[in-house]
Amino acid sequence: MLKPDPLAKKLKTGDLVFFSGKGLSSDIIRYGTFSKWSHVGMVLELEAYDFVTLWEAVPNSKDTCLYSQQASNGVQVVPLHQRVKQHLGSISIRQLLGGTLSDEHLSKLMQLLEQLKLRHYEQDFWELARAGWEGPFGENQENLDSLFCSELVAAAYQHIGLLDKQKPSNEYTPANLSEKQLTHLNDGFYLSPEIDLFSN
Repeated sequence: MLKPDPLAKKLKTGDLVFFSGKGLSSDIIRYGTFSKWSHVGMVLELEAYDFVTLWEAVPNSKDTCLYSQQASNGVQVVPLHQRVKQHLGSISIRQLLGGTLSDEHLSKLMQLLEQLKLRHYEQDFWELARAGWEGPFGENQENLDSLFCSELVAAAYQHIGLLDKQKPSNEYTPANLSEKQLTHLNDGFYLSPEIDLFSN
């Protein structure tokens, strides 16, 4: 299992971490989107901590969010090494390359972090289902009152201009952010191929 030090040296704000979980809910996401991945979060480097953190949206979490200092049923920031240690399944990363996030990028991310803290996990089954459905009646309307994992990541990338906003953030699944589907970003940025951190 990975330890914090190698992760801290390898990852930075904006990198994506993909999880392939075990269990019914993970199976539904993976098979429904024809993808290996059932969950995704974004790396954040916060000044208050000497380790990298993971910004994610998860249901029924018992963790205390490092940013809000409260338990969260939805959007949370947790130590990445802790999240990796707890996970039963495969984990890969996609590193954000092609440039360095500017102070303006980072300031906008912190504004969004503040805006979305303590937001609940998305409970609308149809919004979740439409995110993975590409056929008729599959379109969602942008709504950040509650979020699921890939919606949070897409919203963050859109907020700092790395992703266009034509596609609502709640139309993104982990599969849409994977190496097979997300091949370029704006302003010269791009994501690396998936790098295996842990396989199970």
